[in-house]
Amino acid sequence: MNFGEYDFFYPDGEIDTTPTSDVRKLYPPPYRCFYEAKPSVSQLLRAHEYLTEVVEEDGPFESISGFSQSAEVAASLLLYQAWEVHFNFAVFIGGTKSFDVSALASGKISKPVKMCAGTHSTRINVPTAHVIGRSDACRKSSKAFLELCNRREVKVCDHKGAHVVPRGQEAVEDLTAALNWVVDQAMYQVNKRIARVEGRERLSLKEATTSRFDPCQELPVL
Repeated sequence: MNFGEYDFFYPDGEIDTTPTSDVRKLYPPPYRCFYEAKPSVSQLLRAHEYLTEVVEEDGPFESISGFSQSAEVAASLLLYQAWEVHFNFAVFIGGTKSFDVSALASGKISKPVKMCAGTHSTRINVPTAHVIGRSDACRKSSKAFLELCNRREVKVCDHKGAHVVPRGQEAVEDLTAALNWVVDQAMYQVNKRIARVEGRERLSLKEATTSRFDPCQELPVL
């Protein structure tokens, strides 16, 4: 797979913010986010509304990915819209447990609450890749977030860094391997669905990942 063949679409957050020192050392401003560290209900609902508008106006997209809060928002969107398959796979870099936007939208709760696997049955059911730094202050929450995904469809890239996109040859090679894995799994799942529609109930992983569905030539990545 050649990632140079993908088109990437980058929606900016709507709120100016102050980044962590890890981010500030590596990336220049402007810095924007979808909501504040202690978000209001309206900010959380607006983040979902905004991304839904992006998907409707500029999509469809093959995948959704994000770093830090963007990963949290992407995961929250997948969990909130679990009954609809908008994306074939997802990539979370430095992601953490998401807010329960579904309960907020329905009025079941009045204050933002993080989702936990022990109290929420909803899961992200598309293949996911998780990039987690061993020195990341959010590492514990990133690990807990894995439980909100289908564990049979999860790949973890554990790197030496902190709360950053991994750098260096070894880390990039590990990240590339994780991304290749998640794309292969997405191809497998999509082609299994095609096979069922065509009346072919059995499809090997090799057949599925070399069949007609090629994400590099289909849709962009959000």
